Amino acid sequence: MRLSKLKRKIALFLSALMVFSLCGNLIPQNVKAAEQINFVVSADKTELHRGDTVVYTVDMPENNLIAGLNLKFTYDENMLELVSAEKGVVFQCNGISDLNDTLVGKINTSIVANEILKSGNVFTATFKVKDAVKGKVNTSLVVDEALDDSLEINDVTSQCSVVDNTSNVKVVVPATGISLDKSTLELAKNSTGKLTATVTPADKKKQLHGRAA
Repeated sequence: MRLSKLKRKIALFLSALMVFSLCGNLIPQNVKAAEQINFVVSADKTELHRGDTVVYTVDMPENNLIAGLNLKFTYDENMLELVSAEKGVVFQCNGISDLNDTLVGKINTSIVANEILKSGNVFTATFKVKDAVKGKVNTSLVVDEALDDSLEINDVTSQCSVVDNTSNVKVVVPATGISLDKSTLELAKNSTGKLTATVTPADKKKQLHGRAA
């Protein structure tokens, strides 16, 4: 008698376990494997001259995670003047998106969608190189916020990284002319003299030394 009761208890336990396992399999699973989303910043030129235009692009080549996004692209307003900023394919989503290009020295990108954002170009910005500048052009992209498709306070910024290919962008100033401070120089034998050469544009000066033959 006790044995039959024990068998019934075991049978009930196994039946309950099977029902629990079946229900668990029917519940939708929304578990994502760890992913790394890269944003790539690039420029169409590395050597710039004053008055040139340069195009910066921000791309998200692969995305299976992000549905909400806020980026901040900053640039040196003393060197670059923003001409235009155009939305890319990433903005083609069902949701709210904006590209705020009115702030001097900064472009803010905000997207909140009800679906995974498309991969590809985020935005393209065209700049004009200002006069009287030279040297390295400083720009920076920061992933301020990134949300997955739950669109809750589920920040996935830690899974985003930026690949910046613009570290070699520089404004160079080619010499267009050179002039000397003296048209003639008379030197005694074994004496020295000095000529000062002025380069146009006058970003630097070079001193030339001569010795009488």
